[in-house]
Amino acid sequence: MQKQAQCHAGVVGDGELRSSLEKLAQEVAPGRVKFLGFRNQSELPALYDLCDVFVLPSGFEPWGLVVNEVMNAGRTVVVSDQVGSGPDLVREGENGSIFPAGDVAGLTQILDRWCGDEAARERAGRQSLEIISQWGFDEVLAGLREATKQLPDLHR
Repeated sequence: MQKQAQCHAGVVGDGELRSSLEKLAQEVAPGRVKFLGFRNQSELPALYDLCDVFVLPSGFEPWGLVVNEVMNAGRTVVVSDQVGSGPDLVREGENGSIFPAGDVAGLTQILDRWCGDEAARERAGRQSLEIISQWGFDEVLAGLREATKQLPDLHR
């Protein structure tokens, strides 16, 4: 029988849902969720270093630059399908996972899998670093140049 993963969660950020989320966390996972509140951007790299799996469960996120940042820390990433960077940066089973926004059961299954396999998380973190190393200014500029070649010639 496989040992149940004993995960703990740290929630960074603040907002109107905090008190209801704290109450829910205490009911379903007492002592396993710590709410860290708002953190200045300069504090985030230290928090990335503390996590094994980074989750961005947003219902709407045009890009999610935090995903780029946490990949630079060599971490496994799990994002909802509403995080714009997901299709470009997250490779299912390689450096993380993408789940349908709002699908709690799906997210739970993904986290059980990642939390229960330290070797897979380590491989995924290395893969995150490899993927994000291909995302720099030069690569963005080359992508923009290639995209403009596809535009119709407006000067004719």
